[in-house]
Amino acid sequence: MIGPILIAASALQASGACTLPTGWRAIEAEQPRFVIFGETHGTRESPELVGQVACALSSRGKPVLVAVELDASSNAQLQQLWETPVAGFRQRVAQELRGFAGRLDGVGSEAMLDLIEWLHALSRAGKKIDIVAFNGARDTAQAQRWSSLPHQAGHEAEQAENIATAAAGKPHAAVLVLVGNAHAQEGPVEFSGLRYEPMAMRLAASGPIVSLNEIYGSGTMWNCLMRRSSNDEGATGMTSDCGNHETGGDPSVPKTQLGLWATRQEGWNAGYDGYYWFPVVHGSPPVTAASGE
Repeated sequence: MIGPILIAASALQASGACTLPTGWRAIEAEQPRFVIFGETHGTRESPELVGQVACALSSRGKPVLVAVELDASSNAQLQQLWETPVAGFRQRVAQELRGFAGRLDGVGSEAMLDLIEWLHALSRAGKKIDIVAFNGARDTAQAQRWSSLPHQAGHEAEQAENIATAAAGKPHAAVLVLVGNAHAQEGPVEFSGLRYEPMAMRLAASGPIVSLNEIYGSGTMWNCLMRRSSNDEGATGMTSDCGNHETGGDPSVPKTQLGLWATRQEGWNAGYDGYYWFPVVHGSPPVTAASGE
């Protein structure tokens, strides 16, 4: 199990603490162009794991691209920030990156900011690590290109195209994608009577993929839940409860932190090649403008 990412990125790099998680060899043996980590948003562990893999691979001289589910419309700004010095980088991202601070969906978390800070420090130290924000349309032209598809299908197509475009720019040895697990499924998804191709299914047209679903034993996650409430007059309605909530998980204990399913799974794990597992997960709160201070 990996340790907290709260250690400074420079200290992690200097200590040589970047090791590949158990089970990675099985993933690597599939020779994927894209390794997709389908997460449940709002935990500390998934961004940590992606950072660990990126650190370990880049420390072996392998160029890595990390794709994060932040707004694609902010990617140009993220690339500019990527070229700035380590000193003050965390503050600049928290305070300047459009659409990051204040997100309550679990994507714009402190753990995500930790991940970006860690990868940036490694990059500035000479490791070959690139990053791309891929969520949604990057500009009006892209939105119009996919506008004929039903809303969710168009969104999935935008995600896949943004990742594929970034991956095509350099000869990366690995492309690591951190995304909500609904986007990481490799088969068609049906939701509210609509059938569409999720991001991973579309991305497979650009190269071999291995898609992993996050499973965990227990813990907490920072998210927003809809709860029934009533006012002083007795009228009932729904209200959003945002915070660090307890969550149940999968009681099974895999032998490795990452792995491939021997056979296709049913239910929650259907549509994925394998898994990545944590015994306990911990909620990560949203980034605020003060997060970098």
